[in-house]
Amino acid sequence: LLIASKGLLAKRQGHTEMSVYLTQIAGLTPVTAICEMMDAQTYTALSVDKAEKYAKQNAIPLIDGKELLEFAKVH
Repeated sequence: LLIASKGLLAKRQGHTEMSVYLTQIAGLTPVTAICEMMDAQTYTALSVDKAEKYAKQNAIPLIDGKELLEFAKVH
């Protein structure tokens, strides 16, 4: 169970805060389920390149955290 910081992205720019921010801008209840994508061979976090490839192959939207933070600065 993860709890986002009260200031969200102004206070901390972690995965939890970003996921809750996404719910806010979408007008949804601020509850999310997040996970880390793992490499099946190394059991480490999946590289960005591999995550992008997986997302594309499976028609899953992928949002880059840096892009989300830039969006948040403007909005």
